[in-house]
Amino acid sequence: MNERPCDVCGCVSVGYYCVSCEEEHYAKRTKETAELKARIVELEKLVIAQTDRIGKQSDLLSKKAEGINPKWLRMAGSLLRYANSQFINHGCNDWVWPPDWTAEDRRTLVKTMHEWNLGKPFIKFTNKEAEGVEVDMSGKYGPADCGVMSFLAAELIRQGSKSNELDATGQD
Repeated sequence: MNERPCDVCGCVSVGYYCVSCEEEHYAKRTKETAELKARIVELEKLVIAQTDRIGKQSDLLSKKAEGINPKWLRMAGSLLRYANSQFINHGCNDWVWPPDWTAEDRRTLVKTMHEWNLGKPFIKFTNKEAEGVEVDMSGKYGPADCGVMSFLAAELIRQGSKSNELDATGQD
């Protein structure tokens, strides 16, 4: 084994951290992950509350203002991007499929994510890439949580930008 200095305290270790620093690093990451999850839940509640409020006030709003404000979509996308940058480092996937999702719901999400990630339509996937879709949609756990966040962030930002373009042209 190659010994090297611990990245935190400098003592000799086999990995990036010695045993005591690894435990501290893991505890810190676990705490950061819990804090991020709590922030995400609060943001979800805020978006739902704002969407409900907009729905109740729809008679006061123009057709263009119905639904989620494009700026909010882009903000939610940016926050998901940030959460993704934190979750990608925590080394585990603790996101599970919602219980009401059908196999078709799963397949649609995973296929769309893979198309977005690979930059090509499903029809042009190699056999190995197509197998990746099947693997990600099967079982209790879905695709990596950071991958889901990255995809949803991009989609929210795209939808928010698309809404702005429609507003600017004055067309539906």
